[in-house]
Amino acid sequence: MTPSALWRRRTLALQRTAWRCGACGALSLVRRLACRSCASEARPAAARLPDGGKVAALSVGGAAFEKLDQVSIARVAVLLEAPGVSAPCLLAHSDADLAAGLRQAWLRFAVRRMPGAGADADAPIAYTFKAAADRPTRQRIQSSQRERMKRNGT
Repeated sequence: MTPSALWRRRTLALQRTAWRCGACGALSLVRRLACRSCASEARPAAARLPDGGKVAALSVGGAAFEKLDQVSIARVAVLLEAPGVSAPCLLAHSDADLAAGLRQAWLRFAVRRMPGAGADADAPIAYTFKAAADRPTRQRIQSSQRERMKRNGT
């Protein structure tokens, strides 16, 4: 296989794709033998995911790393609702501090590198979907947080 063909294949693998049920049209992030919506065994077809969705649910949990300084960071899981699909995914690390303001916000699907994946020199780099806020959403939440801190005197 030529290098250009390898990169073309890699690009296709990183696109936001899902599987559409052949019977009811529901989207699923994984290919299933039977549709989770209608239980049909019709052959699913590859379909493009929407660019993003609205946060329907949000959960914040801690993840501690065994290091000398015992760093603990917030891991935020969100459920994005878009037409035809409900997608559970992690929130991008850069938006974790904004979690409280993201309820009902529109977030986009982003392809991000999986932490800890591909640690071996020969192992491929693994990617996953994460939810990420766009710049106007981040700025709106950050400004409301600053205003709230001013009002509270902190």
